[in-house]
Amino acid sequence: MAQSLRVLVVDDCEDDALLLVHRIRAAGYRVEHACVCTAVDMATALAQGDWDVVVSDVRMPGFGAAGALELYKTAGGCCPFIVVSGVITEEAAVTLLKAGAHDFVLKSNLARLVPAIERELREVEGRRARQAIERALRLSEERYALAAKGANDGLWDWDLDSGRVFYSPRWHQMLGLAEGQAAATITAWLDRVHPDDLGGVRGVLEEHLNGASNQFSAEHRLRDAAGRWRWMLARGMAVRDEGRPRRVVGSLTDTTLYREAVEASDRALAAKVRFLAAASHDLRQPVQALFCFSAVLGDALGGHPAAPVVAELDGALSGLKSLLDSLLDVSRIDAGLISPARERFPLCRLTDALAAEIAPLAERKGLGFRYLPCHGMVDTDPVLLGRILRNLLANALSYTERGRILMGCRRRGDRVAVVVADTGIGIAGDQRRQIFEEFYQIANTERDRRKGLGLGLSIAQRLAGLLGARIDVASTPGRGSCFSVILPFIPPGQ
Repeated sequence: MAQSLRVLVVDDCEDDALLLVHRIRAAGYRVEHACVCTAVDMATALAQGDWDVVVSDVRMPGFGAAGALELYKTAGGCCPFIVVSGVITEEAAVTLLKAGAHDFVLKSNLARLVPAIERELREVEGRRARQAIERALRLSEERYALAAKGANDGLWDWDLDSGRVFYSPRWHQMLGLAEGQAAATITAWLDRVHPDDLGGVRGVLEEHLNGASNQFSAEHRLRDAAGRWRWMLARGMAVRDEGRPRRVVGSLTDTTLYREAVEASDRALAAKVRFLAAASHDLRQPVQALFCFSAVLGDALGGHPAAPVVAELDGALSGLKSLLDSLLDVSRIDAGLISPARERFPLCRLTDALAAEIAPLAERKGLGFRYLPCHGMVDTDPVLLGRILRNLLANALSYTERGRILMGCRRRGDRVAVVVADTGIGIAGDQRRQIFEEFYQIANTERDRRKGLGLGLSIAQRLAGLLGARIDVASTPGRGSCFSVILPFIPPGQ
């Protein structure tokens, strides 16, 4: 199919214009053209049309190539502008070319017209491609500069051929240096690296330059202008030419505050560990002593009217011990002192034992208890999973006054849900998140310790997180609740 070409001819001779169009069509183009010979007509044509080429005669009454060229440039023309003339002096031709014309062709040699147009069309495409690349590059640079400014990072650009390094104003500012104070060399950076970190930084940088890594990244200490050591994270990437690194471009992030926060957190954790170690011994020991004293006092007051007070004392001590144990458990979990001891075991080994524990307690309270045995294997910590399920069963006993409690398992794809359901008081929708908070209890505004401390579900959720499990809740106020501990499942026979 012939290529279309829209040609604007600036000529006062219709025959000459048709001759030019005929030449172009003879070369295989499908030509759409217009012919103008005044400034007004040309301005109108430029405003209304998207032309592929403008062909202009040199002289016309009251108009000419020079005026047409000015109109073309004013309109923002970017297509080829070719001057065609019967006679033109060398000086006039040079003047028009300097003014912006792309070529000139003598009417006595119109064989040059189509090659000149085709050459200039290729040049136009090349210019448009270069302009698009330049626009994209400017946009990319602007985005990168904005991103770096938003991240508050310093920038550096190391030209490996020349050895020169550009350090941005923000890079200087981060080290308390005046802009341009650092020499444009890599040693201006490396000389400020802490001696203990220098070997690591050099090693990582050399590995990246040798192609052993996709990105350069090294956290290290840099000496600022005041002589203080600041933690910095340097990241960069080499620009390669046929595998050879030519430059490395990257950023510098100040991580001092983060490092100080981590160190403070480590110190706080160490202090917490020391406290828990002391609390486990020093707080539990006097509580245990109180139990012994209470037992001795109970024996001494046998038959005495004050003997019932000893029973109340035992109840208060039991509540204190339970509270202390629970608080220490929460603290140990949060301090990361509890690590799961995973093993592969049949789930029924745990659930059978729990059912045997709970059944008599439910019967004593006048509740029904139904157990649906679990089959298959799980890979988890049986002790921690047992604590989670005991907390859920204890809550079911506490908040169910009539009806029954159910424990069983349900398969959910490659996971299993260990379910504890009851016909108790239920939980309102707006309370289902709060029940996992410390000391939050439903229907215990008087804080009766016989109904628990409000720590069981909080501990259960923390332990579930350690095991990679989760606890789901479904409940209807006045009808009961269903708690599901969901964890990975190993089908029978695997």
